[in-house]
Amino acid sequence: MNDFWQYVGLILSIFFAYKVYMDAKERGNDAAIFWAASVFLAWIIVLPFYWFKNVKE
Repeated sequence: MNDFWQYVGLILSIFFAYKVYMDAKERGNDAAIFWAASVFLAWIIVLPFYWFKNVKE
């Protein structure tokens, strides 16, 4: 059962990284790949930061 949750976490990380990358590219952000990599590695911290940064725009 532990392997299942590891796969769920990996899939969530990939999904969030992809969504952030696509959103950053759509907004014309030159650091889209940085944001995607950051979200993939530490989405629990970086995803809210990215979201709050872009809510203003």
